[in-house]
Amino acid sequence: MNPRSTFASYRTGVFVLAALALCCGCHRNRTFDDNYKDGLKSMQAGKYQAARVLFERASLQSPGNLEAQYQLALACLKLKDDVTAYPILRNAEEHDHGNSSVSTSIRLELAKLYLAAKEYEPAQKRLLWILQREPNNKAAHGLLATTYAGLAHPEEAAQEVDQLLAADPSNLQGRVLMAAIELHAKNGAEAEKVLLQGVQLSNRSTDSLTALASFYQLVGQVAKSADLYQELVKRDPKDIRTRMRLGWLYARAGDKGSAEKVFRDIADLAPKDQKAVLALATYYMSVSDWHNATNELERLVKKSPDNQTRNMLADVYFFTGRRADALKLTDQLISENNQDTRARMRRGMMLLQGQQYEDAVGEFTHVLYYQSDLAPAHYFLASASMSTGNEQIALQHMDRALQLSKAMIPARLWLIDYHFSRGDREGALALARETPESQKETPEFVVIRVICGGETTLTLDQQSEFQRALLAKPKLILDYADVGLAPYLKLYGGPVRDQLEQLVKTRPDFRPAQSILTKMLEAQGKQDQALAELAKRVEANPKSYGDLIALAKLQVKTGRLPQARDTLQKANLVRASAADVMLGMEEIDEASGNLDEALSYLQELTQKFPNVSDAWGRLGALQEKRHSTGAAIAAYEKAVQLNPHNVIAANNLAWLLATTQGDLERALGLAKKAHLADPSNGGLSDTLGWIYFKMGNYPEALTALGDAVKATPDDAATRYHLGMAQSKAGRDHEAIASLQTALKMNPHLPEANEIRTEMSLLAKSVR
Repeated sequence: MNPRSTFASYRTGVFVLAALALCCGCHRNRTFDDNYKDGLKSMQAGKYQAARVLFERASLQSPGNLEAQYQLALACLKLKDDVTAYPILRNAEEHDHGNSSVSTSIRLELAKLYLAAKEYEPAQKRLLWILQREPNNKAAHGLLATTYAGLAHPEEAAQEVDQLLAADPSNLQGRVLMAAIELHAKNGAEAEKVLLQGVQLSNRSTDSLTALASFYQLVGQVAKSADLYQELVKRDPKDIRTRMRLGWLYARAGDKGSAEKVFRDIADLAPKDQKAVLALATYYMSVSDWHNATNELERLVKKSPDNQTRNMLADVYFFTGRRADALKLTDQLISENNQDTRARMRRGMMLLQGQQYEDAVGEFTHVLYYQSDLAPAHYFLASASMSTGNEQIALQHMDRALQLSKAMIPARLWLIDYHFSRGDREGALALARETPESQKETPEFVVIRVICGGETTLTLDQQSEFQRALLAKPKLILDYADVGLAPYLKLYGGPVRDQLEQLVKTRPDFRPAQSILTKMLEAQGKQDQALAELAKRVEANPKSYGDLIALAKLQVKTGRLPQARDTLQKANLVRASAADVMLGMEEIDEASGNLDEALSYLQELTQKFPNVSDAWGRLGALQEKRHSTGAAIAAYEKAVQLNPHNVIAANNLAWLLATTQGDLERALGLAKKAHLADPSNGGLSDTLGWIYFKMGNYPEALTALGDAVKATPDDAATRYHLGMAQSKAGRDHEAIASLQTALKMNPHLPEANEIRTEMSLLAKSVR
């Protein structure tokens, strides 16, 4: 929860209060004191909803009374309604001059809310305010220690805990915090010692034993943790909460028999507690034991067909592929209650799975009408909207999903991929850097931070993190090798390559590892070794179409054109006239100078597969090479229409529009989009810079063309373009140097005469 984004403004709290004014007429005879005192009595009796209503009335009768506002917020907090409590507390704080009876309490509750939202700085501010006035406030010291820990200031956190324990050695909150600090410092023995002292000082209180049991569970000492929970169960056999913890302890330890027994006992002890009754089924679902989960839930539904149990059963049907049963039960639940958001979420997911995207959008929209802050609903609505072509709507809802749940990895990955694939590497990097601390080492986030971070070398810690990420998820090599990962694989991928080679040796039939190893070798410049690995795979699986295509592509890339043609002919026997085969044959013919044959392949390909953007892009490039400008533009237009993110087609179309058609405005838009997708590509920078040059925007031209020369320092045409821009910008000496270099690199440039003329003019001006 984020107070700045999730909590409403104070106007929300005022609206809640004002809405109740309509029903105040029937209570005109009750005074402020009556409502306030009865509210306090209800709070003491644990009747928080009744207390809330009474404090709302009291606050309406005396809007400036801070005690009533505080008690109203407290009642809301007891009811777990933080969204309403927060603006009421903030309003009370703004109108408090620090001398009311609840000044400290208001700020203490606000600090708790900020801590829950991981907003450590505003929490710190309020806790320090309290301690300036009440130096011995134990609650504030404890919360401030938590705040310092959240801010990654362990020394300050330890000081606060030391002060707390010095005043009250048996303070359990302080001991738990100190244990957490010691554990974070990898000092498990000291952490255990701190908690054992707490157990001793409290005469083995329930809370101290629970804290110690949780510690043992955290560090993997299951037997010690189980002994403590069992001691607590013997002390209070009806303590369902402790039994539940014991059951989940066994579950996480993989002790299925003990877990099942505990969860069955819980259901027998509390037959009216829904959570207890469903504990065994919940356990089966958590370990993906779908057979037992189905049997248990079907038994419970026969016994008591309540909505929650039937929803769980429908979920299990859905997860196990029993679509018809899931849909039947889901429809039944919705017919009984049109606002059953869980059932509607499931129906939406089934529609999404069945590619019925418009209907899925309707279901998730319906869910959000009743539960607007449900992050999964925003996530799935975004996914469905993207599939219907509503890109901006999808982006808005995915942003909202992540805003509501910062730990939602699928939403963060979706947004990273969205920005990264569109060339917004800064946006992707920001998302990867903003991950919660517990997710920092998620492989995808690590790789994005490396690719987009702009660092040419990695520190030793970064290298280790990078290698761990790739070993944990090697498929990322396939996903990112061609979009920025290759240089880092070359520098730091050695240990990963060694592991992959060992895996391929021990499991020669494990094809994913073989594919990843080949890509790794290729990225590291070990083309011959990569070819050898692919040849082995083809020899072992001569009818593997994917391996044949991969081998042919690498053979073309390394100039082995006759071998590539043979490989593609073999692939054609496996899958006749497939798009990959035809594209490969065209590329070989084009590289061999057989342009007519290459054109024949591409014309046939675009007729047979009219929706393949790459085929139209290749056709455009070939027509351009044949000097058929009109046909080239038409082909590029088709390629971009089919795939707006076809960077090469967009760039080439921009070049032709600018240089042959004079359509500079449209050319600029295409070139900008292409350049944004891959700013490090010198060819894309050159196109953008030359268009700026033609438009007379020389400062922008110099920037883009300067980047182009840095990326491709040996390209004569790029040097020529930069020289012309420098000349127009009045940087004569630099222009002469660039133009001279261009001629030296390639004396036969088509623009050679123009270069000599420009240099002659520049020479006169610099005399």
